[in-house]
Amino acid sequence: MSKNTVRKKITGRQLMPGIFISLAISFLLFLYAPVDLYCANVSEFWFDFSTLLITALGMFAACFAVLAVLYLIAMLIHPYVYRIALAGGLTLFICTYIQGNFMIDKLPPLDGTTIKWENYTILRTEDLILWSVALLIVVLMYVFLKKDLFSRTVMYLSGGLTLMLLITAVSVVFTSGALQERARYQLGGDNEFVMSDEQNFIILVLDTVDSRTFAELLETHPEYAAEFQDFTYFENTVGAYSCTERAVPYILSGEWYENDEPFEDYMRRMYRESPLFRTLQERGYRMEFYDEELYLDALTGAYNRRYYEEQACHMVYMDGVAMIDADDFKEINDKYGHMVGDLALKAYTEGVFSVIRSTDILIRYGGDEFVLLINHVLKDVFIDKLERICKAVSAKKVEGYPQIQLSLSIGGVYKGGPVKTAIALADSEMYKVKKLKNSVSVYEGGE
Repeated sequence: MSKNTVRKKITGRQLMPGIFISLAISFLLFLYAPVDLYCANVSEFWFDFSTLLITALGMFAACFAVLAVLYLIAMLIHPYVYRIALAGGLTLFICTYIQGNFMIDKLPPLDGTTIKWENYTILRTEDLILWSVALLIVVLMYVFLKKDLFSRTVMYLSGGLTLMLLITAVSVVFTSGALQERARYQLGGDNEFVMSDEQNFIILVLDTVDSRTFAELLETHPEYAAEFQDFTYFENTVGAYSCTERAVPYILSGEWYENDEPFEDYMRRMYRESPLFRTLQERGYRMEFYDEELYLDALTGAYNRRYYEEQACHMVYMDGVAMIDADDFKEINDKYGHMVGDLALKAYTEGVFSVIRSTDILIRYGGDEFVLLINHVLKDVFIDKLERICKAVSAKKVEGYPQIQLSLSIGGVYKGGPVKTAIALADSEMYKVKKLKNSVSVYEGGE
């Protein structure tokens, strides 16, 4: 009797469940998980989403190939071994998905403190219960379902969950701002070594340099030891945060960001209350801080023209830029006087502020003209926000003068290049709808 009459031919249909579960596990571990982590913490990372995606795709492909080969080997050994491997893969996939999405909030924080795992014994208990229940369910499926039905069930479950994860990942990527190009800043060399003739205090920011490199430098050049004797560093530590912007406030203050307030508020508070800065001032060092009030319009609370000239017009890029003009403002001034005109301007800006985010920038560009700068926003969201601004202002009333009807003409540009160029384009769009009043026109620039 030949071998061909004993061993059945392995078909692609038999291998499909193994391919599906391999695809599901690889996608969950090496595509969905890193993409979800990146999108939930976009501001923490210094690299573009494309950099992450290329690496993740490579790991996904490698994992998928390895698992698919293992399932093929299991099938070659015996169909029973193959089905047991399918049961194990399904258990792994389901438990990993549940742990990664619903139990991760109970893990200890990675804030540099020593983790006392004895305080987290409940995690081991919950994990044990989860894996036991999942394994029991899969075993019961294996026992009571016919072998072909069991294989198809594994295939449909893994395929359906993977499709659900794919849809979730795509929606998160497009709504989180992960696709926006990252701004890259470089320090210039102008006046780099211009120092006081008396005494200087120099801060070397090495937040993402492995301290072992620094230790090796001192071993190689012991003559530097005296200069760096007060330099504080920790062995085997890469840094407090993943990027310099977030590390500097911690370095200057020693207070860890607990995520209990907006990071921008924490950063301003650390610069304002830094013990280091306070000590330097007490020792007679001259220090100057940016005064935000210099850039605020006293009447409306928006940024003023000085802020535009010194800051905004030099910005390289903003996703959405809008020019906002108050309809009939001159007529309000002429008919009711400048005091009422001021009240109207306040009502206009209150309507705008009620719609925009704290990170959006509203500038009083001229008498009754405003510039709005919005970053990390999708085109549809940008247009919707401008339309909601129009509706919000139309609903506002001037205090004491309910008969005055307020409205705006707004011209916007999406991805219009440098801010100065985008403002000119937005201004042209605004003039297209100025006669219509209470209208929005948006121009879409290059991607």
